Amino acid sequence: MTIRPSRMTAMLSISDVVDLLGVSDKTIRRLIKAKKLSCHHVGRQVRFTEDQLSAFLATHGKQRLE
Repeated sequence: MTIRPSRMTAMLSISDVVDLLGVSDKTIRRLIKAKKLSCHHVGRQVRFTEDQLSAFLATHGKQRLE
């Protein structure tokens, strides 16, 4: 099986999402725990795809985060 780079999506860390949304690490973790923000667990690390983040923002919007 060959993995094509065009099919791979960038994975964002919690700190990446914190920087993009301008909220705290605690807010992101709270949203994950409440199952409002979906993520992938890679070992003990939490990762997000751009699609997951876009879907969250489309549903909840950034204004409700603040």
